Amino acid sequence: METLLAIFLMAFSLGEATAKSVKKSPKREFHIGVPAENIALDPRKIQDQSSLLVARQVNCQLSRMVAGRMTLELAESLKWKTPTTLEVRIKEGVRFHSGEQVAAKDVVASLKFTMENRNVIRNAFSFIKDLRVVDKDRLEIELKETNGRFTKLLSTANYAVFSEEFIRRAKLDAGLWSKPNGCGPYRISSVAKYQIGLEAVGRRYPDLNIHLGFLEGEGHPKKKDLDFFTQSSVSPSKFIRKNYLPLRIPDPYQIFIVLNTKSKFWTKKEKRCDFFNSLDVASFYKAFGPHATIADDFYPRGVLGYIKGSWKQALAVNTNTRKLGIRLTILAVSVPRALSGLYEKLVFGSHRHASAVTFESDTANFADKFRLGGDVLVFGLKSNTADGYDYLLALKEKGANASNYWDKKLIAMIDKSQKIESRSKRAKLYNEISKQIQKVCVVKPLITLPNKVIWVKKGVRAPGLGTTSFNEYFFGDVTK
Repeated sequence: METLLAIFLMAFSLGEATAKSVKKSPKREFHIGVPAENIALDPRKIQDQSSLLVARQVNCQLSRMVAGRMTLELAESLKWKTPTTLEVRIKEGVRFHSGEQVAAKDVVASLKFTMENRNVIRNAFSFIKDLRVVDKDRLEIELKETNGRFTKLLSTANYAVFSEEFIRRAKLDAGLWSKPNGCGPYRISSVAKYQIGLEAVGRRYPDLNIHLGFLEGEGHPKKKDLDFFTQSSVSPSKFIRKNYLPLRIPDPYQIFIVLNTKSKFWTKKEKRCDFFNSLDVASFYKAFGPHATIADDFYPRGVLGYIKGSWKQALAVNTNTRKLGIRLTILAVSVPRALSGLYEKLVFGSHRHASAVTFESDTANFADKFRLGGDVLVFGLKSNTADGYDYLLALKEKGANASNYWDKKLIAMIDKSQKIESRSKRAKLYNEISKQIQKVCVVKPLITLPNKVIWVKKGVRAPGLGTTSFNEYFFGDVTK
C-alpha cells in the first residue's frame, strides 16, 4: 500500500477565555496525505515532494514561483547592478523562529552552505561565482557569466534561508535539521514516528497549527479522515468518489531507468540498446493507474523541450533471455517503494531474484555508490521549473549522473542551453540533446505522470490549490 504522509492543521483562538461565559472558538482540523518515505529538511540532500511540501510551510526564500510567476518573499528587491552581479535587498522585520531578525549575513551563510555541500540538482548554484555581504540588509550574488534565467531558478525550491548561527551548529550536529531554524510562517513543534507537528509563528496566521504523520503501520488516520490526499496508483473507492472531489494539478513526473556503462553487462552500446528494447514497458505502466502514460520523450509532457513521440518505445521481446546476476538499485526517495515488485519484473523478467535488489536512501551520495558497483538504477524525477534542464542534470552533474557516461560535447550542449533566453530556441536545443541521449542507450524514460491528482474532501476550501505544484502550495489559507 502506498505510504502516505498526513498533515493535520488545527485552529485555535488567539487567547484563552477569561470567564466561563466566554465561548471558545471551535477547532478547525485538516488532514492531508501525500506519499513519503521520510521527511528530509537538510538542503544538502535530495528532498522528495513531501519534504518540499513541509519545507514550504517552514522555510522562507528570497523569492518563489507562485502560479507560474516569480514573487518576492524575503527579498525587498532584486536588482542587476551589472549583467553578472545581482543586488539583493532584504525586507525589514522578518524574523527566524528563534526570534532574531533575518540579515544579509544569514542569506549568504545559507546559500554558501547549500552551494558547497549539495552535489545533486544544483540548478542556480551551478552559475554562482561568489556571494558577499554588502551591509546588514544587502548582499550581492556574482555569476560566472550572464544568465537571464537565474532569478527564476533562484525562485524554485531548495534555496531556503536559515540563521547563520543555526548553520554553524548544524554543521556539527545533523540532527538539528529535524527542527530547522527557518523564517517561514510555521515552525516544527514536535517530531514523532508518524507525526510532525507545525505551529503558526507570529500573528499573521494565528489560527493554524499543522501536524504531519506517516501513514504507515499503526497510529495513523485512514483515508476517510483525510481532507486532502494524493492518489496515483490505486483506484479510488466508492467512499472516496462520494465524499471527495478530484483535482488534477499539472506537475510532470517521469520514471527513468539508467545503466552503469562501467558494469560488465553494459560496456557495449549494443548490449545496452538490446536491454532497453527488451523491457515490457507496456505492462509496467498500467500498474500506475489511468493517469499514467508510456513516456515518449526524454522530457515529460508539460515540460519545455517535450515533443510527442520523440522517443519510440520498442515492443518487448522475450525477457527470458536475460542474464542472471544483474543488480537493481531503486532510489527509494523518488519512486513508490510499494511497487518494487514491478521494477524487479521489468528488469529481471522471469529471472526475478529479490536478493539482487537494493533500496538506496543515501540521496547525497547515491550516484557515487551506484557508479562503483551498480548495474541498473530506477529513479523518478520532477521539474520545479517545467524546463527540460532539470532532467538534463541527470547526465551533467557528478552527484546525479549514475551512468558513468561522460560526454564533453553533450555537457557543452547542456551548458549552452542555459545561455538561451528564447523559449523556442532553448526547446529546439533540448530536442537535439534528447536525440543524442537516445542514441547512446544509457538512460531510458519509462512512464510519465503529467498531473498529480489531489482528492479534496467536499466542503474544504483551498484558495489557489492547482495554480502551482502541490509541494509548493501554502496551507495557511485553507478553511472549512
